[in-house]
Amino acid sequence: MGTKVIVDGDIIGHSTLTKLRQVLTELDDTFAKDISKTIVSAFPNNISLKSHRLLCSIDGFAIGICSGHIDGLYSKLFNAYSLFKENTVHSLILIAKSSKEAWWKNQEGRIRNGKEMNSSLGNRQNWGLVKSGIKSSSHWFDMPITGLILERDISVDGYNQFKW
Repeated sequence: MGTKVIVDGDIIGHSTLTKLRQVLTELDDTFAKDISKTIVSAFPNNISLKSHRLLCSIDGFAIGICSGHIDGLYSKLFNAYSLFKENTVHSLILIAKSSKEAWWKNQEGRIRNGKEMNSSLGNRQNWGLVKSGIKSSSHWFDMPITGLILERDISVDGYNQFKW
């Protein structure tokens, strides 16, 4: 099946970003645990940053997964920014779902539990919300950030077929 990975941000052509993007296209699903396992196994020399609410550091890039409720985003940003100011990392790569993917992940759970589909994202993080959070901090937040946005065909199809 595979996953489409869209790049949005400050860093475009770096080899680490290119490899990370390629690895993520091989995902069959967008659960945070699957993303984490895939990245850690593809980059065995990563440095864990779990104590900083981030997944790891790869070649000086802090890697964060934006999944679940939106509240967790700000702790990731603050922790990454502290590491940036300490020169531990030089930039941040945030992996997030597209709005269609976030909506579909919420619907998959509803369908699995026998509930009707609805228009709710279920307060799930998606790149649009993440980008808004970053922009609201841009007056002091000078760390380069790049988003890798995940989206599966099934999510786009479900979104487009839903009776809005």
